[in-house]
Amino acid sequence: MKIEKENNLNTTDNEISKPGGLKKITPFISLYNDITEGYLENLAPEQRKAAIALAVMTDDPKNLRHLSDLWQTPHEQLLVSIRDGYYDQQVKQVGFEIFDRKKAQEKAKDIPIAERVDKMFSSLPPTLLTEHQQEILNYVNQGMTNEQIGNLLGIKRQSVAVLLVEIRKKIDPFIQKAGLMRLGSFHTNALKNAAGHGTLDAEKILRIYHTTPDKAKRYIKKVRHIDQNLLDQGYILLSDKSQISKTEYHNLLGERYRDDILRKNDRAYVSKEFLRKFRTEKIKRKSYLKPPPGKKSLIDCIPLPPDHPDRRYIYQKMLYRVKKGWIASSQVQRKWFVVEEDVLSEINSLIERRSATRQS
Repeated sequence: MKIEKENNLNTTDNEISKPGGLKKITPFISLYNDITEGYLENLAPEQRKAAIALAVMTDDPKNLRHLSDLWQTPHEQLLVSIRDGYYDQQVKQVGFEIFDRKKAQEKAKDIPIAERVDKMFSSLPPTLLTEHQQEILNYVNQGMTNEQIGNLLGIKRQSVAVLLVEIRKKIDPFIQKAGLMRLGSFHTNALKNAAGHGTLDAEKILRIYHTTPDKAKRYIKKVRHIDQNLLDQGYILLSDKSQISKTEYHNLLGERYRDDILRKNDRAYVSKEFLRKFRTEKIKRKSYLKPPPGKKSLIDCIPLPPDHPDRRYIYQKMLYRVKKGWIASSQVQRKWFVVEEDVLSEINSLIERRSATRQS
């Protein structure tokens, strides 16, 4: 016998759409109706309330307040009904079954994306793709490029790209049925970067990252969170363009400074003290002289190791010629730069003469 649903135990569409705690308790009421439809005997109104209250209380005691407001029943009275429900086997059975089903639904929502993708591919109808399209799909899943696939199949890579578009059109309905969406649908590069770094549960389907809307929204909400406590302690958000330039941002994110950057909620922070040291170091590095175009430092043109006894002698001889103006050169902050081809023959001649002198 189908049980009649009392108005005071159900929420209207308007109530369900309201933000806040009502959304959290609505599933328990809906599940109660599904569960009790299988029972021959109807529960009394107070028993129904006790069963739902028991399920809500077991899930999260805080949500019992929302149930109290909805039913306009004192909170203490609901607690008493829960206590009494433990002595009523039927009420207890229904209450815990509601709770168990709710948890099962939540667990189903958190199925790993890789598992969803595998299940989606295994459920594709055998006749959905042609044999040629299935072959291309397999190659793409193996990580091959369009050019590699084209070479194997004897077609142009542009043709492979066209076939991939057709394959995606056929598979898209099954992707949607699996509850997956392209990361591009959320119009933010943060998701794609997170998927690439493994901080977001996402999988590539035909080279395009997919995830569930819930996971994407949770990540966006989390990634936008800036820890105010860290800012109060003197840390600077690395993406704060008003304090850190684009060049500094990319340099600080490099391998060299990984241990000096603090990360929280997928945000990067740097202390003001470290930023000051970093900038000082950058200034020192800028003192390195960049050779004029097409020229090389005179000392670097000498093909002898730094510890060779003749290296300094050759350098002094060549420096004399340079300063006399016999060789075209450029001086930048006391360093001399020349075209290597202009001095190489003279340097080799000096090395040979020096070697001959030593032997004699």
